[in-house]
Amino acid sequence: MHAAQLLIVLVWACTGCSRATPSGFWPGYKAALIVGQHSDQGPWGGTRWIQWVAKPPARFTMADAVTFAKSHGWKCAPPVTYTAGQLRVWQFMDKPVFPLHFGPADRAPDDRSVEEFPRHIDGESLVSECDSGWIRVPPGSGKSETAFGYIQVEVTGARMAVYHLWGDS
Repeated sequence: MHAAQLLIVLVWACTGCSRATPSGFWPGYKAALIVGQHSDQGPWGGTRWIQWVAKPPARFTMADAVTFAKSHGWKCAPPVTYTAGQLRVWQFMDKPVFPLHFGPADRAPDDRSVEEFPRHIDGESLVSECDSGWIRVPPGSGKSETAFGYIQVEVTGARMAVYHLWGDS
């Protein structure tokens, strides 16, 4: 490889990392407030969740999170409110999950939800579904669909989480 080609590859690697994985930019959002995260990114698909907790008097807002997501190419729908009671139903084997990647909120979660998308927020929340610009292929379907990312902000502003599933999933 020539020096010029090597330089181009290095520049791309250093500047393109946030799009190398579909939600790779999220660790840069209020990084000091991240309290937990998981990322399993492979060549054919991946999962990511990140949880933040605000330090009072700071608060998270859906508007700020959506602005950040949009600045990285996500297209977010208006948020939907879920009550604490609705969230309590999002369980599998007595463990809280975030099931929206796998269909409507009233669909029963499965063990994959527990492993890959544990729910971190129990209080009334706003959830925005965002088109990440990537696709996912549900197992056995042979059909691609939009790989949505989800932003969840507790209405008190104390907690925030992001969930994303893409590729062969």
